[in-house]
Amino acid sequence: GRRSAEIVLCDFHGRVMERARRAYPYPAPEPIFAFILSEIARMRGLFAGRRIAGIGVAMPFDLWKWAEEVDA
Repeated sequence: GRRSAEIVLCDFHGRVMERARRAYPYPAPEPIFAFILSEIARMRGLFAGRRIAGIGVAMPFDLWKWAEEVDA
């Protein structure tokens, strides 16, 4: 997002199994990727022995056009 990132682990019925959120002042790739990698590792540890079938990514449309809104 423009001010935060969220990771949600769901089962195939759409039930939320685990969730993590991090706010940031600007959507720079390095801290966001670090957050994603650390949370995926944490969630995999919580559900050790269970298989993760896929990962999806969503972001606001035309994020790069929001410079004024995020004070870039």
